[in-house]
Amino acid sequence: MLLLGGIMSALRIIHGSESPSKVSAVRNVITSYFPSPLDLIHVHIDSGVGRQPRSLTETVRGAKKRACDGLIALDGTFGIGIESGIVELPGSSSLAMELAVCAIFNGKHYAIGQSAGFEIPRCVMGDIITHGHTLTEGFASVGFIKGDHEHGSSNLLRELTNGRMTRQMQNEQALTMALIQLDHYQLYGYRD
Repeated sequence: MLLLGGIMSALRIIHGSESPSKVSAVRNVITSYFPSPLDLIHVHIDSGVGRQPRSLTETVRGAKKRACDGLIALDGTFGIGIESGIVELPGSSSLAMELAVCAIFNGKHYAIGQSAGFEIPRCVMGDIITHGHTLTEGFASVGFIKGDHEHGSSNLLRELTNGRMTRQMQNEQALTMALIQLDHYQLYGYRD
């Protein structure tokens, strides 16, 4: 097995977040993907983007920064960053959708993956634009999320899908898609 063109040895994987849904997603996918033993470290890394990324470019930039800065800070084999964001959805009634992006970085190459997404209701998007709210705050402001919504981001997808999808599952999708480049690095033109 190769790591974006490099020979796999003892793995030290640095994940640039301590968010519970991201930590669980990374732990589930990475421990099923790579043989043990491996050193999997979760550390808070600032994404360098706003509280609510509002473009695919900004969302990818946040994921890449988490992966790169984590790798450098803790001298890993590779870094993983996951960032959720809002992206333009031309031709839709709401004009925007939410998704997660994952970046894996080995010091030379980035592998990027993306999750499934969902259309954001126009009333929520209006609140996000007008008040600068996050997605969770936008859903709370229209009454969809009640009470304390500190962990609303983790529960929002569960509530919207009536339990069929969670934020953790969305993050697992993004990471799994990024891992395609590790499996097929030659297809992507990586030599080292």
